[in-house]
Amino acid sequence: IKSKKQFPTSRLIQIIRASIRENEDNLVEKKNNQNSIKKCFVADVDKQLILYNVKEYLGRQIVNDLSHRLKIYHYDIIGYLHHHKYIVCSKEEYMEQLLGSGIIIQYIPLQENVKYNLKKLEKSTHVTKLSFLAINLGSEIQSIRQQLQDIEIKVISDRHGVAFVNDDNKLAVAKKLAQIGVVYHIESGKNAKTQAHFARKVIWQGGGEHQEPKTINTSLGWANGQNEIITIGDTGLDYNHCMFVGGVPPRLLLEDESLDLSNWESDSRVISYIAVKEWISSFRYVMTDYEDNPDGHGSHVMGIAAGDFSQCSDDLSNSIAPLSKILVFDFGAPSDDPSNLIVPENLHNVLETSYSSGSRIFSASWGMNDAEYTMTSLQMDEFVHDHDDYVILVANGNTGTDGYYSVGSPATAKNIISVGASLGSHESFLHM
Repeated sequence: IKSKKQFPTSRLIQIIRASIRENEDNLVEKKNNQNSIKKCFVADVDKQLILYNVKEYLGRQIVNDLSHRLKIYHYDIIGYLHHHKYIVCSKEEYMEQLLGSGIIIQYIPLQENVKYNLKKLEKSTHVTKLSFLAINLGSEIQSIRQQLQDIEIKVISDRHGVAFVNDDNKLAVAKKLAQIGVVYHIESGKNAKTQAHFARKVIWQGGGEHQEPKTINTSLGWANGQNEIITIGDTGLDYNHCMFVGGVPPRLLLEDESLDLSNWESDSRVISYIAVKEWISSFRYVMTDYEDNPDGHGSHVMGIAAGDFSQCSDDLSNSIAPLSKILVFDFGAPSDDPSNLIVPENLHNVLETSYSSGSRIFSASWGMNDAEYTMTSLQMDEFVHDHDDYVILVANGNTGTDGYYSVGSPATAKNIISVGASLGSHESFLHM
């Protein structure tokens, strides 16, 4: 028996699963012959089921598992909203059966008023675009354009689109979008703001009032960033500062496609300085300028992460990872408000460019002061799911004193590490 090649157990399981799925496919095809119409709903999925699946794998694995288990009901999960709610498409009689299965607690039809937050949109000002998600956007885009007539639309991905609007027509366009059956989510484009107040003191000195200053031991090789590339998107970088010495970094421009940096070579500590070009209307775009703004937020957070203070004359503690290299994305907006950022609508292009460079860390010390699960949250979740060796760190925000729901997007994403300060006011630091 030992001389015979054993049949792998994993292969046997694959065959059994394939057989089960084939039978399920036949059952689905048979059920599809019925005359009832498939509709989309907002379904509240049982929290315990979600928590059970989280033990196996975070992210869309949950969705994949649910989709497979409920395939016999022709139940398709289109997208995640928040608080265990999903956009699902099925036939209404199947949805009724699922209520008794313990998987779905309740469901409501995906009506126009569910697709966007009217009150928030009414209060929003300086709105230039509406981001939306649609089923099979690539094949439906012509129909959507015809229904919106003179409104310019830009396709971001196979389900993500942008309609360019203004404060005068935003409500009318949102209403028209919501009336289109394949559109299932709409949100106004929000400006990201810089975050991370007081972060450096908390990181370096630790503890609360009257405690002795603490520093991080960077004598261990793995703790100093050696052979690592940290990607940071922020207001820009003052690469002439002593903590970033190493020459002028190569300049690149990110437009509508990701950049391939897999064969990129640079002797600079800043391996590349990438500006972004983002359309804010059908005929107008803004582009960042390869410089930090006067507020210096980008240089501040990049100094915390990777600045080499040994090159400076002042007696300063070093950064977290002084031997690491940096890939810079300049999101600094040409604005009177230095805290405003231009975060690309297609964040996937930023993350894909970062990944191709060999970087496996992305740091975002910015966000929206809105505790929603946004397009940016969604894109971060999906990228980390598809690249499970990549880590994204996001600032929780500067509004913790507001209490509940003060964590802003994209720190609302599920597959990222959100970071908040343990001390929340200037007075907290007086005795450190």
